[in-house]
Amino acid sequence: MTTDIYQAAVTIRSDLLDACRQFDETTGWITLQPSASGPPVFTTGDSLYNGSLGVAVFLAALDAHDGTNRDIKTVRAVARPLLNRLAEQFLEADRFGMAGIGGTVYGLELLTRYTDDNRFRDRAVAVIEAAAGDDGRLAATGSATGTDPMDSGAEHASDESTPAEAHSTDLVDFVHGVAGLLAAALALPEGSVAPSLLTGLGDTLVSRQRTDGTHAGGWPGTESVPTVGLAHGVHGVALSLGRLYDRTGYERYHRAVTDALSFSRTARVEEGWTTGPGTDQTEVRSGWCWGSAGIGLALHDLAQTTGLVRQDAIKHAIKTTDGVEIDSDCLCHGTASTLALLVREDNETDQTAAVRFAHNHLLSDGSEYDLRHDRHGAVLRPSLMRGRAGIGYQLLRCIDPTTIHPITLFE
Repeated sequence: MTTDIYQAAVTIRSDLLDACRQFDETTGWITLQPSASGPPVFTTGDSLYNGSLGVAVFLAALDAHDGTNRDIKTVRAVARPLLNRLAEQFLEADRFGMAGIGGTVYGLELLTRYTDDNRFRDRAVAVIEAAAGDDGRLAATGSATGTDPMDSGAEHASDESTPAEAHSTDLVDFVHGVAGLLAAALALPEGSVAPSLLTGLGDTLVSRQRTDGTHAGGWPGTESVPTVGLAHGVHGVALSLGRLYDRTGYERYHRAVTDALSFSRTARVEEGWTTGPGTDQTEVRSGWCWGSAGIGLALHDLAQTTGLVRQDAIKHAIKTTDGVEIDSDCLCHGTASTLALLVREDNETDQTAAVRFAHNHLLSDGSEYDLRHDRHGAVLRPSLMRGRAGIGYQLLRCIDPTTIHPITLFE
């Protein structure tokens, strides 16, 4: 079965290379507009979440798995604008998290890990220092209501989860805000950035945590309502603070995680976790962004960094993810996010459950992968979190969890 899974990843690679185009001074892909507004197609931009950087990371990861430099020219061509851009120019992005500056930092760090080219890591350090200085004081960035040049003004610009009116420095979650930037900074080799930068970002998160009322322990989410989930809610913020506690030993971060997990327990139900406990947001989801797959990944990480998470909570996440029918295969909210959780759970033993799941749920007939559509007929874009590159990346991690890093965790 692992041979079929590997071949599916190779097939995705071939299709992505066939679709790669040169645009003026950049190398990238064309993708579909996710909403009725704007042109029907646009270039992917250079973000990790939805842009060409995410595709480049997949190509570099496949090379690392194979022990080759087969696609290094394409990887470097995609990343060249990121290396040539002034660090301060990255502040034109309107988000600090995975869909913005944090994603760029982590994507560049992964390119160094996979290619042994330290120029990518050096640029990542310069970018995060421009964004947060030596003390974690956030620099002013573009307005969150405008177009994000690092995300092509697409995906999250049309995503209902994107705050309609908020300055980027007010956002705290993993995908948009400070938590994602902190996680990216912690993923760099220790000593790459000043400790005061890390604690400054951590203290920003602690200062914005709700301390009383129905939502005590949560952080303001979209529309100022605390929610659950790794990408948009309390679990992504707690994950970053848990790692900061593990690095520093400072009790204020441990207390913040303790309170966050208390808030999380108010959302736990038989089917998983309700999106917005204490509100009318009672939907239960299973993907990485809002649901059990992402929550399970965060809880698994927090068990290691803080010791605060019981195994029954992680088992509950797996139970409410595995076997749930999802109308997408993508890494953000689809079947590949379930696979990410199963790989993490199997990592300390073997990959039997994860391999079986990938073979049965991501390969269209048990041996091949449909390049253009997922099993539900949805058109697949080339991107990491919403498209083919992310599915290919997670298939690789399924068969080689040692070499391939868990990209949805910024580890």
